[in-house]
Formats: sequence, C-alpha cells, structure tokens
Amino acid sequence: MPSFDVTGMRTHINIFKLSDGYYFKHFFDDPELFRELEQFYEKQRYRFKKITVGERNKIMKLFNRKGYDPMVIEHPAPYIVEISKYQKYGELLKNSVESYPLRDKVVLVMKDMALVEQAVAMGVRVLSLVVRIYFGFIPYSKEFFPVFFCKFCIHDVYLCKKFFGI
Repeated sequence: MPSFDVTGMRTHINIFKLSDGYYFKHFFDDPELFRELEQFYEKQRYRFKKITVGERNKIMKLFNRKGYDPMVIEHPAPYIVEISKYQKYGELLKNSVESYPLRDKVVLVMKDMALVEQAVAMGVRVLSLVVRIYFGFIPYSKEFFPVFFCKFCIHDVYLCKKFFGI
C-alpha cells in the first residue's frame, strides 16, 4: 500500500524570537482558531505576539492539532532585509513580522524565506551576513559587543538592540 507524507501538505508558520517576545504573522481561514489566538493579536501591526515560552509552546501544540507546521526561528538573521524608505515597500511591509525605520532605510523581518527571495528580486539587501557576525559575540560579553560595533556603525548597534535585545 503506498504511503504519503502528510507533513508536506501542512501550512508552515514561522514563529520568530525577537528581543521582547515571539512573533508570527498568518491569515487564518478558521474563525474558531483565530478566536483562540485573539488574545495575542496586535491589530495595529496585523501580527500575533507572545511573551513567554510557555505561551509559545501552547500555541505550537494548538497549531499541530489544527494541521499547521509551526517552526521557531531563534536567529532571524536570514529573514532580515533592508530597503530605502524612498522605494515602494508596502508589499514587503505587509509580509513582514517586524519593521524598524532607520534614517533613510527600513529594516524588515520577513515572515518566510520565499518572501526574502522575492524582496531580493526587487533589489532589497539581505542583512544576514552582518547579523550572523553579531551572534558570535553575543554569548561572550554584552559590554564588548556594543563598543566593538559602535566603531563601525551606530546603526548596527540599534538593530541589535531592537531585534535581539542586546
């Protein structure tokens, strides 16, 4: 009897660990599921936010029961893109979990890799190479890290505080 992989048909939802909690963005067709998640919904940003690991785990179990495939993204670096605020970025903003304006740029955390690839096709810069360097320094010394990167660009220090809570 032939078998097939049921998980291949499940909708994938990325849950991002950012500085002050866990975030995800998804449109749910199921009103019952949305009602269960409504307490975590941030209407102004069209996203869901959870503060504790316990709440995150409870939601992940709920997703599994409802046929979704949740994945926690502890290090969102590959999903972070930067675009000039003078370019059209409305579509990118709609598909981002978090955004942060910096001078003449907007930094976005995209909700999945397919959207990162679409952004790159639009000429957007992926910041993952810069942010991966930060992860090498974070565990060792929080004092050393901001001083070291301040010499290069204060913009990078703000990014790390915003997205990674350093």
